[in-house]
Amino acid sequence: MNELLQAPFRLIGQRLVKLNLPTDPNDYFTAVARRMGYVGKVREPSIRRRVISQIATGLAAVRISAVSRITGPVKSDSKKIEADGMAVYSSRWASIIRFMEPPVVMGCFAATLGGELENLKGKVGLFDAYVLECLGAEVTETVGDKLESALSDQFLSQAMACSRRFSPGYCDWPLALGQKAVFEFLNPESIGITIMRTGTMVPEKSITAVMLGAGKLYYKTPCPICPKKDCPYRRESTGGNF
Repeated sequence: MNELLQAPFRLIGQRLVKLNLPTDPNDYFTAVARRMGYVGKVREPSIRRRVISQIATGLAAVRISAVSRITGPVKSDSKKIEADGMAVYSSRWASIIRFMEPPVVMGCFAATLGGELENLKGKVGLFDAYVLECLGAEVTETVGDKLESALSDQFLSQAMACSRRFSPGYCDWPLALGQKAVFEFLNPESIGITIMRTGTMVPEKSITAVMLGAGKLYYKTPCPICPKKDCPYRRESTGGNF
């Protein structure tokens, strides 16, 4: 069992956050198999055993690190959101600021699974490397969800509602420009993440994201007021009082 999947670490200031990620390879099997393209149950026992074996190997290589920071107050114009040390150049996210009641603040986090999982992929065959790739994607997304929940709890403890998380490259926030802003503000290099000129992160299985907190908000994402109704990444269709 990889105890690092459940070990607490410092997310915001001195606040300890425990992700409580599953440690049993069987708990990841269905999600990993789905990412691999399997539909329904994997009926071949040998395939199931092999996938679960590689999941166990991959989990043993995961080394999660994370860092977070909150800044404010947030101000915006038609093209961007900005606060002390951080700017998000997204007209769509800027458009929902007017539906928020002050104070409005911005939280940012970065996390990585470390480089061992990537190194492991280069030492195994194509099938096993694909299992590890899908496992890495699943764990990274799960870590993002857990950190979003932790940051949401932080806002809630201050009687604030918050948006969904959004990352550079989402919506109309350019990837390279967004990653540059996040790295200058948050210094993810402190946990071993670097970026290429294109905005791609190393280690590959890393994530950065921003969330907005406010006294009250009506939209958690710009999706309800976005004109692109057929967007495959649409996350909500209506607003509400949060």
